[in-house]
Amino acid sequence: MKIPALIGVVLIGWWWSDAASSWPKRIPRLAIALLTAAGLTALFSALSGLGWRWLDGLSDPGVVVSWLDPATAVGLALSHLVGGLGGGDHQAAFVEGSRAAGLAAAALISVVLIARSDRAGQLQALGWSLVVFVVLGPVIWPWYETWGFVVLAVIAEGWTLRILLAFSAIACFADVPPARFFGTSSPVLAVVCWACLLGAVLAYVSVRLIPSFPRRSVAPERSSTLRTGAG
Repeated sequence: MKIPALIGVVLIGWWWSDAASSWPKRIPRLAIALLTAAGLTALFSALSGLGWRWLDGLSDPGVVVSWLDPATAVGLALSHLVGGLGGGDHQAAFVEGSRAAGLAAAALISVVLIARSDRAGQLQALGWSLVVFVVLGPVIWPWYETWGFVVLAVIAEGWTLRILLAFSAIACFADVPPARFFGTSSPVLAVVCWACLLGAVLAYVSVRLIPSFPRRSVAPERSSTLRTGAG
């Protein structure tokens, strides 16, 4: 279970009434949706026997400090810059600060998307809110992007479709396998993967980059002769 799932709860409460409803009518229904989700979570936590201990696991992904995450990368860059200028090592503080700023920005963008969902569309608001929380979140794993992509794929067109395709392609190579994968542990699998990658590259080059040979056309004299003979 991931915290961004609460975005769906918020949007359900927001869309509970019709599009013409005002804020005073939306807020109570939004509160009911959140309380219902909290009640069901407490119920299943008690029935499973775990209690609220499972909440500790939600912070595990944040332990990873990687340049692949934009918010973390900003914190790392600032810490290296300050360290290079003689300001000391404050990596943890800069990373935590940049991550907090990223989550705040994601929350603000999501609020704007929800408020404008009547005009932009419900699926647009939900999909982009999930994507924003992934991009500006404390850590990015390639499969996290599927949260929003699954929703946006239903309505993707124009520039949205191009962004979706580009992000999907980048996600395939965002998490490289460990070094032992290319060693003696599974050499057959490594060879197969590299062969498939090389084949895909060669196929793309042959189709897109190598110009096709022009077809030989019938000579004008011969063409006119054929038409005369046919007549």
